[in-house]
Amino acid sequence: MPWDKVVPILQTGLAGLAFMLAFLSYRIISTEQDKDEPRNQILKSARNYFILCILLAAVVGGFQVTKTIVGTIDAKQVSECKDSFTLLRSRRERAETIEDLHNAINLHLEKCGALIEIIE
Repeated sequence: MPWDKVVPILQTGLAGLAFMLAFLSYRIISTEQDKDEPRNQILKSARNYFILCILLAAVVGGFQVTKTIVGTIDAKQVSECKDSFTLLRSRRERAETIEDLHNAINLHLEKCGALIEIIE
């Protein structure tokens, strides 16, 4: 495989590395099996290497799932929600009417609603 093809694949990160390692193990196995008498030790090593590549691919998949779930939580959202919760507590203590408390809760839900949905 030419280097101009390898570099963009590796630039994708851990997923690109996992792909390249799996591809290299495939090439080793393929080359060894084409010989008149394949060496069992080489095939066994290539198989173990391929298993490592599969595990690496599973780790990449796990990171992608985690990124999809957790990646939607923004640090700014969390900060705003914390501030809103602090404000809600202080408004609860000084609320004069039920209406004031109801408005404070609604404002808090507006700030934290997206985070609450992600957690549930």
